[in-house]
Amino acid sequence: MKRSTITINYYSLGFLALCVFLVRPVISDCLNSYDPNVDYFPDKVDNRSSGFVVSYYNSYKIVTNTRVGETYVLYCTATPPNLTYAHYIKGYFQIPVKNVASLDQTTLTFLEIIGAQSSLRYVGKKESITSPCLQDTTIQSFDDSSVANVDIVFSSNTTSTYENKSVIVSMGDDLSPLSNAEWVKFVSIFFNLEKSANDFYSSIEAAYSCNMNNVANIVKKKTIAWVAYDFNTGMYTVDNDKYYSLLVKDAGANSLNIITGSLNVSDLHEVINDVNIIIDQTKFTPGNDSFDSWQRLFGYYTTSTGPLPDFITHRRVFRPKKLLNANGFDDWSERAYARPDIFILDLIAIQYPTYLSSYKTTWLNNFSGSDEPTVITSANCTDATQSSVVLTCQSRAFTGDQTNSDTGSNGNTVGDSKLKTRSILIIVFSVLAGLMGIAAGVWLLTLAKRKYEERFIELKDEPEVQMKKGDAENSKANNGSKVENKV
Repeated sequence: MKRSTITINYYSLGFLALCVFLVRPVISDCLNSYDPNVDYFPDKVDNRSSGFVVSYYNSYKIVTNTRVGETYVLYCTATPPNLTYAHYIKGYFQIPVKNVASLDQTTLTFLEIIGAQSSLRYVGKKESITSPCLQDTTIQSFDDSSVANVDIVFSSNTTSTYENKSVIVSMGDDLSPLSNAEWVKFVSIFFNLEKSANDFYSSIEAAYSCNMNNVANIVKKKTIAWVAYDFNTGMYTVDNDKYYSLLVKDAGANSLNIITGSLNVSDLHEVINDVNIIIDQTKFTPGNDSFDSWQRLFGYYTTSTGPLPDFITHRRVFRPKKLLNANGFDDWSERAYARPDIFILDLIAIQYPTYLSSYKTTWLNNFSGSDEPTVITSANCTDATQSSVVLTCQSRAFTGDQTNSDTGSNGNTVGDSKLKTRSILIIVFSVLAGLMGIAAGVWLLTLAKRKYEERFIELKDEPEVQMKKGDAENSKANNGSKVENKV
């Protein structure tokens, strides 16, 4: 009887779920048969303090980018709503938007994540696209004549207008890694895909926080510095903005506690010589980006000023240039803001390869060692949803991999082959020298023992001879006494 009741309850739940699905508002009804009493946006974003806010009404949304002070009205009806404060509105957009131009690289990744990439018509430079699933498409490079063919232009340039079709996305180095990623929700609002954005963000937030907590108790922390050389000014910079410093901290390392600014080479050395790992963001020209060129540019090619720092001797100089398209554009610039869950794993992997032994770095390549960039093409597109795949994280306490604390690693190879060879030779010669020392010691000990024994024999034999001689004399004297007595 109980089993029957449970079965009926399951059927009841299924029926209720079906009813909810059937009564869920359809966005096309908003356009064709608008009912002011229906909420056409049942899925809503749950944004925090990432730089935008959204207010929902039955048939329209009001979205404000608080970082630049721009407000947009998004509506699903045939005509825009009549608002009394219209002079504050930067643009009106009928949603979901269908034809999109994106001049911001990270927005390309957001469009793929929420499944809206089919709406993409233009990008800033088609040759810069690194996403395998967007490379061989009908997407074109944007110019001023393209504005008439799109509904919206996503851009990070606050001066762009494009006939009131511009929408500013404001990720930046002054935001935390998760705050930058949350802008996927901002983009999703224009497509009524808030649920996809919410689900994705929850996944990467959980993965990021899990890995962060796993390495939070490392005692002997390494120090990581982000550096770059400006060929225009001839000066060096050490990035310590919120984005970079939090990434390093959350990955279980220390960042340099300095004010970001321009430095000459001697000041740079004073700042970074004691760090363990360098991540370089210098914009080298193709063909001039070898480690040899980097050492010359950063003043580490000669040892005349003293011993080389740890990150040079142990080959711990990295670049976020591991994934490139055929035109040399890097994938890190396109996806890093959107995927902090990947970047934190890269930063942990270059410090502690055993933290997740199966993981290979995605963006950071050890160009001071033997790690070569990988070229990605459309052949690497295996699934249209691959850009939204999130690696799961198992909670555990990781206190550091001390066995690898003095070996440079990029998550793929540990150290440098020359360094390994030199270390092995040093060990071999040390062992041989030790064996030779032991052999010499045994020989000297044997020699000393032999001399001691010879001397002991001499000293032992000499009294015996003297005793025999004395015995003979005593015998002779005794015989003489006996003769005298007889007489």
